[in-house]
Amino acid sequence: MTTFTPRNKGYKDKVRTSFLRQATTRSLELEILDINPGEITISMPFNASFTQPHGFMHGGIISTALDCACGFASYSLVNSEDEIVTAEMKTCFIAPASGRSFIFEGKVIKPGKTLFYVQAEAFSLNDQAEKTLVATMSATMFRAVNRDEIQLTP
Repeated sequence: MTTFTPRNKGYKDKVRTSFLRQATTRSLELEILDINPGEITISMPFNASFTQPHGFMHGGIISTALDCACGFASYSLVNSEDEIVTAEMKTCFIAPASGRSFIFEGKVIKPGKTLFYVQAEAFSLNDQAEKTLVATMSATMFRAVNRDEIQLTP
């Protein structure tokens, strides 16, 4: 396992602050469980409002949470003034997303100067807290440096 050195000593606060500012993370009730350089673990409760016709969590919701895991894993490695946006992503669904809650684990595989290659896994948890892999994501994140069009919104 590769260990990365963050460019910003305050990376955990930077990640938490940005995570809490994002309307999507609040709407989906995502919660950070753990942050390390290049890695993040996020939880999400089951919410019937986000299911598809068969009662499983909708693939778009699972993909959104995986995208957050990839983005914030990358965000933990950038300078304090840098931002991260998704350049591309691919989601593979492996099993129905059913359970009482979900865990999303994002890991940077290769941080580059501008592009980061990241992978994430989504797990469902049943009532006995047993984990089942439900989806994976591979993504490329773009490190935005001094880009006027990519700014934090108030």
